[in-house]
Amino acid sequence: IYRDNHNANSIGANQVNEREANQEQRIANGERDGQMTSGEAARAQGSQANIGRQAHNDRTANGGGLNQQQRQQMNREQNKASRQIHQENHNNNRDGKGR
Repeated sequence: IYRDNHNANSIGANQVNEREANQEQRIANGERDGQMTSGEAARAQGSQANIGRQAHNDRTANGGGLNQQQRQQMNREQNKASRQIHQENHNNNRDGKGR
């Protein structure tokens, strides 16, 4: 599963959106559970917003879709954002919520 999610050669157009939604959910869960501070969550959401804007701009410039190179770039950016979310969920900074 990890390889499927992180292999740029297998990323389809709809998977970019699905992955973005999944990472938004991870951010929301981390903030809700107190694993991320509100600042960490805002920073991670900002990264996701930048990725979403770039995907939108690329699709607009490309007639509604992403080409292979753009999908690979989106995948690299999502990998970076995923690592950021993981690190911020596990860095022992707590917001005092939940656990």
